[in-house]
Amino acid sequence: MIGDGYWSSGIMVTYQQASQGWLASARFYDDGFGRSDADTGEISTIGVLNSRYFIRDGHQHDGLTAVIDTVKADAERLGIAWRDPALFVPGDGSDLQQPLPADWRSLLDGHAPRLGWENPDDIRHPDVVVQLTGEDGNAFAILGTVRRALHQAGHADDAAEFFAEATSGDYDHLLRTCMRWVTVR
Repeated sequence: MIGDGYWSSGIMVTYQQASQGWLASARFYDDGFGRSDADTGEISTIGVLNSRYFIRDGHQHDGLTAVIDTVKADAERLGIAWRDPALFVPGDGSDLQQPLPADWRSLLDGHAPRLGWENPDDIRHPDVVVQLTGEDGNAFAILGTVRRALHQAGHADDAAEFFAEATSGDYDHLLRTCMRWVTVR
């Protein structure tokens, strides 16, 4: 067991067309986010737990369910807690280097409630579209882009709430919050 104090924000699933299989991974963090002091030895750490192979559908079970359930169970056996967990795909499905099956969104929609996790498709302002892929990945640049887009779309009254939520966690939390508030490309 890794022990108390490690947490994850969800599971990232990746599809490989060549094998028609799924891989799942959970990035986990210690509670020392933001600490990096060589003098005291307080240095934050992260880790990744992922399936070793891309898993195809079996005769009785589908590969996506199998990898999600395996990574989730292994993370919990290691003592990793879930904080506002969700299911994700790289680039929210817009990564041309990693194409997804046509029904990928409905597949994830079916798994999120089964796990008791949030559905990343519940976008608060789907009419607000921001381009983050291929742009500056700096957290402050992302915050500014989304806040400006909310203001320009007439949702200025929500900008402060978005900012407070987006800055209440780590970088993954920031990205998840953006995807919950606006349509991210």
